[in-house]
Amino acid sequence: MLDAQGYLYLVMLLVLAWLAGYVMTRLGYPALIGELAVGVIMGPPVLNIISNAQGARPGPVLGILGTIGTLFLMLLVGARIDARDLAKASGSALLIAAGAFAASFAVGYFATTALFGRPTNEGLIMGVAVSNTALATLPRILLDLDLIETRVGQFLAAVSLLTVAILMTVFAVVDSVVKSGGMNFGLLGTVLLKASLFFTFTIASGLFLFPRLRPLLAAAGLTGRSHSFAVAIFLGLLYAGLAVFAGLAVILGAFMAGLFLRNDMFPEGEFPALLTSIEDVTYRFLAPIFFVSAGFSVKFSVFQTSLVPMLVIVLGALLAKPLVGFLLSRFSPLSVRESVVLGSGMNAKGGVDIVVAQAGLSSRALSQEFYTIVLFLAAVGGFLTPVLLKFGRDWLQRKGALTRVGSPQPTAVATEAAAPAGG
Repeated sequence: MLDAQGYLYLVMLLVLAWLAGYVMTRLGYPALIGELAVGVIMGPPVLNIISNAQGARPGPVLGILGTIGTLFLMLLVGARIDARDLAKASGSALLIAAGAFAASFAVGYFATTALFGRPTNEGLIMGVAVSNTALATLPRILLDLDLIETRVGQFLAAVSLLTVAILMTVFAVVDSVVKSGGMNFGLLGTVLLKASLFFTFTIASGLFLFPRLRPLLAAAGLTGRSHSFAVAIFLGLLYAGLAVFAGLAVILGAFMAGLFLRNDMFPEGEFPALLTSIEDVTYRFLAPIFFVSAGFSVKFSVFQTSLVPMLVIVLGALLAKPLVGFLLSRFSPLSVRESVVLGSGMNAKGGVDIVVAQAGLSSRALSQEFYTIVLFLAAVGGFLTPVLLKFGRDWLQRKGALTRVGSPQPTAVATEAAAPAGG
């Protein structure tokens, strides 16, 4: 339990997180960068001072709230991925997403294991964590830059959708390997069998049982925003518990639940309000606590003890995705200039990558030094992407090469777009 000092600490943490997030969004950057900064700067010193006070123990409470925050966050990420949108995504968008993911994964894995002699499990977690193109932030940046209805913007949105789908699939396998203790094929087979049963059940129930909830809820009189919210959270918690029971990470369960939350599950018109409710709780309360808490584990000693690994992995990951994205986009309808801009938007970070890194840290598969590298990469990517995309948009405008979807010829896009902000 918290005493008065513990509650004051929680209030102070939230206020600082909100202020830092607000400043970042006003400057055109994702709010989570400000929230991470709060955790890095004021977390451990202040937390330790208050924890030493009699009866005040905010650390465990923050851990619980942060875990629930990851559940809500992954529930939202899953809900934002519409299977119909994935089906509509062109083969070239899938090629770009898969190729760029593979290139980043290779950088993270081989730099961690081959260059710096770290364990295989740590290399696998690093490979996944550095390969994200953030679904949580990129669409908001595209919207604020008035790029969402352009050809390059829609390709980037499709790539972020596909990347997260690929990332979560690969993470399921990686998590199974890590939980089995490595390439022990007997134990790995058992873990993979449990994982297969989990995915079979969640997909089957998501496809065939979730849609039947609408008439059942209506018949029981369980309509309205609060009831829909309760159902969504119940399903998220249920799938999270099943994932843990299957030996998988809690974030996989929440993601799978979100993947099957759809408009036809709930009474007419309630789904948008439901998502708004979950977003309000997530982005105004739980996610800030998670990202601030994530900053607590940053070790500044990495700049002394692991500076070379950090630079190799960060620079390698930042270069691999744009380069491969550019090259593979040459097989798409995009022009050369549009391909350059697409590459510049591939490094949107923050959200799933930090959740994956936190899961790796909690399971002790990821060291604090390499966890810090993931957070540093997320911060650098979060700063660079909106700036590069703004320059890219203006460059395409000047060259008359910014093509709106449905336009036969490149058209100018209004330059009075609001400053980009991270979602």
